[in-house]
Amino acid sequence: MNPHEAERFIDDNISVTHQMVVVAKQFAANHPTGDSASLINAFLKEMGAVMPQEVVVHHTVDSEANAKQAAESISWQVAMCEAIWSLVHDNVFLPVDGHLYNPDFSVGYTTIVQYSGGERGGWQFNQHALSVPNRFKISPSLKSVQDQALCDGDLYLHNLNIASIHPEVEEALHEAVKCFRHELYTPALAMLAKASEGAWLELGASLLKALPNIAKASADKREKELASPWVSVARKVQVVLELYTHPELKPVRENSQVDEKDLKQVLVWSDVVRESRNVIHYAVQAPTANTYEKVAALLLGAVPHLRIIYRVYDASTTVAKENAAKDI
Repeated sequence: MNPHEAERFIDDNISVTHQMVVVAKQFAANHPTGDSASLINAFLKEMGAVMPQEVVVHHTVDSEANAKQAAESISWQVAMCEAIWSLVHDNVFLPVDGHLYNPDFSVGYTTIVQYSGGERGGWQFNQHALSVPNRFKISPSLKSVQDQALCDGDLYLHNLNIASIHPEVEEALHEAVKCFRHELYTPALAMLAKASEGAWLELGASLLKALPNIAKASADKREKELASPWVSVARKVQVVLELYTHPELKPVRENSQVDEKDLKQVLVWSDVVRESRNVIHYAVQAPTANTYEKVAALLLGAVPHLRIIYRVYDASTTVAKENAAKDI
């Protein structure tokens, strides 16, 4: 690998994914240093992506490893720059002066190794550069990590931390937080209700799959109710609760360590969300006004309640796989 090849290798390996930006957002929200330079340096240390002093380009050393470290460092810096702007856009961070900070995307290299001649130089990767506010502070109205999460869908879903969540449920939650950030409380509740209903239906489907073949016939009526577009959501949720107590689903209950009363508490939350959402219908009033405080509480309440649903979902998925292995 010569210097030109190393430069091209670094450029080709600079890459930023949405997940990297989410990780950067979470770090920035939890470590608001007040200035971008300190934040980026702390983040690079946390991610083990500190820029190497120089990339050694020589046939006697592993030049590719050095070059890859430089590419990773620039990639994580770009991710943090995007994260900072996203948090500014969401009013989580507020710039406190009119100056911008420009991260240094230069990389030094050397072809000199012990007992050899060579040269030193550097590459500039300014095509990847992003300027960010030099100094910032958390918005005065946001006093906790939870408040910050309610202003940004990525932070909210990162705090939720459910690996098996259905993409449509995830998207609905993201939209709910976006609506809430813009003080659109009824649309936020509509999307939160969609997420709740989706999670319950996903759970019902997974419980049906976890039933052993010998018990499938006894659940036929419930399966038809869950699939029918003419059955109300309230009834479908009740069907899921009935399924969970099925004698043949004892392995799911043991695996999840979720008691029936815990799922009933989730049902109470879901009912409040649905009743509050129903103001979208003409002449329907919510039991209590859909205020900032109420919708915030329901969004924050979604975190523990959806975790319970997906604990059971994960347990039923595991049991279904075990049953399938026995039937082979």
